[in-house]
Amino acid sequence: MQTFVAAHHREISVGDFHPENTFKIDCVERPLFPDANFKLLLPDGTKFTYCVELDNSTERVFSYKDADSITRKMQRYLVDMVGTPDYRVLFVITGAKQRKQNIIEAARQLTGGNLFVPFYIVSLDDFFSGEDVLFAPCFHSPQDERIPLLRSQVRQFKAYQMMV
Repeated sequence: MQTFVAAHHREISVGDFHPENTFKIDCVERPLFPDANFKLLLPDGTKFTYCVELDNSTERVFSYKDADSITRKMQRYLVDMVGTPDYRVLFVITGAKQRKQNIIEAARQLTGGNLFVPFYIVSLDDFFSGEDVLFAPCFHSPQDERIPLLRSQVRQFKAYQMMV
């Protein structure tokens, strides 16, 4: 809901929202069913697609054998993105801070020094404490300590907002 409100205030549309278990990504090993999937549609026509994985500390983080571990889930997303690299995965952590650090480390191990890292990781508390969930740097990635959700659009969108 916080994302929808922030988008509305910035004249950004939220489209193609799919709640839990209604959006399927076919992967070679087995399908992924994100906890949510949605698109942000900027006024200039730019679209951003996101899958949401809500982490309630019910799955192991580091396991290459456990099919439901965070590491295996990230691997499946990376395989899918070889053919469809036009989305990002938001890992929203409801548990302890160490859990967030472990998920960042799992992403770091899987992506190495790659420039393209599709995983944005945030604690639920950090997400709710941000003054602007679209442009406040509350997310983490393996390469960047603090990044905004629309990081590639910050300058462009601020310039657009000034013109309107």
